[in-house]
Amino acid sequence: MCYNYNSCKSQNDSPNWAKGASMMYIGKKPAVLNLLFVKTIDDLDDFPMDVKKAIVADVVNGTILIDSLECGQEKVSLPAYIAWEKEDRCPNGYNLWVKSNAPEQLAAGKIVEENGHFRQAKVTVYKAEKFTGTYPKILEGLPTFPGQVTIDEEKVLRIVTPWGVSSCKPDEGYVVLYGIARSSENPKFEGVLDANILTVGTKSFDAYFVCSSEGKIIESLKEYHEKN
Repeated sequence: MCYNYNSCKSQNDSPNWAKGASMMYIGKKPAVLNLLFVKTIDDLDDFPMDVKKAIVADVVNGTILIDSLECGQEKVSLPAYIAWEKEDRCPNGYNLWVKSNAPEQLAAGKIVEENGHFRQAKVTVYKAEKFTGTYPKILEGLPTFPGQVTIDEEKVLRIVTPWGVSSCKPDEGYVVLYGIARSSENPKFEGVLDANILTVGTKSFDAYFVCSSEGKIIESLKEYHEKN
């Protein structure tokens, strides 16, 4: 799914601007990526042992077979950037794929390489707003399909997403705006807002930080919520 998101600048962009604000910027700390650049079959030893079980080497042809959730097994010519994630539905417990856009992301400075390890270059910033019982201001004026964003008589907010329905009561969650979906496997969601709810106390909620619009971390979202 691709998104078009133009974040607006806050005129109060210092670390103190967030206190008491209805709209804020949030993001996750730059993460270390499960990604390796495999030049030759000899580089397979750089994978964690449990991930390596999901790879079969063809020494004669200089190619590899990787466990793939979509394909079962995928034949990969080297060199290639290989990414992975834990996936119980795969026979060896991991889903692997070729990250074909890695060179472009490296060139654009979106990811960086340090001693063979890759990480995100900076915080990806999103608009967010604490749900207080009324329609979130950050969603006003954005396209939706009928029933995508609703608030019932008990003031419970519900947002329909491609993977289900997110909901929360007033003061128990934060609306996150990721952008506008420009393409999707589900046509229903194409061209409408892409948003979700971070529920207070969940692992997803605890992973986010309040930031400036430039991605400078101010404090954890948990700390912000406890003070506001």
